[in-house]
Amino acid sequence: DAGHPQDWGNGIFIPKWGYEVFWAPITDWVGVPVARWLDVLPNLHRFDKICRYDLFDPQTGDPSNPVCPDLNVPTCDIVDCGGSARAVENLYDAATKACECKCLLAFKGDTCQECNDGYTGTDCGACAAGYSGDPANAVPCTANPVCDVDACGGAARASKGELDAGTNTCKCTCLASFKGDTCQECNDGYTGTDCGACAAGYSGDPANAVPCTACEIATCGGAARASK
Repeated sequence: DAGHPQDWGNGIFIPKWGYEVFWAPITDWVGVPVARWLDVLPNLHRFDKICRYDLFDPQTGDPSNPVCPDLNVPTCDIVDCGGSARAVENLYDAATKACECKCLLAFKGDTCQECNDGYTGTDCGACAAGYSGDPANAVPCTANPVCDVDACGGAARASKGELDAGTNTCKCTCLASFKGDTCQECNDGYTGTDCGACAAGYSGDPANAVPCTACEIATCGGAARASK
């Protein structure tokens, strides 16, 4: 109509509602999650309120008089999470109405601003003390095993335990009565619950620090005096 505030003359008519008013309901209807609405409607963040198809005027159903909830959809971008070097994705969380960062393994924090546990360095590209790995080659940093006497069966079985840097495993130095990666077995010539006795064919006194050694014919006068 002539004189209408939206009629600028010469056939130019300024619409009352942006395309987003109509496309947002369709986007919602087809099941696009709110976190992905900006992919479909890149100018969505310019609008304070967007109307949903099921919230038009309940009396008339007229889209020219809709009920428009404030969806508060922000512009979430990977840049808000420290950039591609720190985050793999940045999504809008409809529940909290905030951007949610999905950090790469080496990072943590609301905006991927901190090194994750086990990582260190300016770009969190190295393993912290007590951790081993190779982040540059996608090998994550994992905690080194605790290597001490306790990891080797305790002081009754081992004199020490230390980390082997080459294999990142514990290396146990067992007492004479024991053997095995964690001093879990009786050594040759020893027997008993605590490997505190000499096995058959061996003699000694482990309780008094005399090791168990194999009995030989020589200790019985030699072959001329004994058969075994």
